[in-house]
Amino acid sequence: MLGPGYAPGPGDLVRLRWWTFRADRVPTDPARFADWLYDRWHHLDTWIAATTDPAAPHRPHTHTHTHTQDLDPA
Repeated sequence: MLGPGYAPGPGDLVRLRWWTFRADRVPTDPARFADWLYDRWHHLDTWIAATTDPAAPHRPHTHTHTHTQDLDPA
């Protein structure tokens, strides 16, 4: 488990992923921003749940992000 004091062992696998969003695609209205943020957290929670089973074999990334307007080209 990751946390304070965690030191990976020689056979440990740590999977990382990040998403970027263009500023003009992030809502500025507080209520809409809260909804947008909770949707992002849900997406992250779903990804974590799908990747936390240590017995699961590693699967190469095959999904192509289809919402290119949300990606920061920088």
